[in-house]
Amino acid sequence: MYWTYVKLLSYRFSIASFEYAVKYLQASGVTGEMPALVFNSNNPQHLQAMEPYMKLGIVETREETGFWTRNVQMVMKLAQDKIIIGKRGKKIKVKGFIDEGGSKESYVIVPAQDFLSALAKLRSWFNTQQRFELKL
Repeated sequence: MYWTYVKLLSYRFSIASFEYAVKYLQASGVTGEMPALVFNSNNPQHLQAMEPYMKLGIVETREETGFWTRNVQMVMKLAQDKIIIGKRGKKIKVKGFIDEGGSKESYVIVPAQDFLSALAKLRSWFNTQQRFELKL
């Protein structure tokens, strides 16, 4: 795996977009509109609790490393390293804030130049790797 990092401006993940999450919540008694998990870098409350970023990377899985062999993939992962003390007194990593506004849209917003620079880093790294026959 090879990763590079991209700044996050905001994101929204509507639970309604995730079929299995909806089924699980409904089976647990949740009714009505599904909430969303949100982050906005312009919101001081969000920045106080979390400092998320995007990991943009290239992953190759092979049997000898304990995975099914698959073609090389480009992947994105949202990560958050900041640890705070939650309402129950436990150390937690906040993943976002709950928005019950009912909007079903999901998105991730990053600075375009940062994203393009990260893609260029990945391409450069990938092309120097002898084990990959295909070059980008």
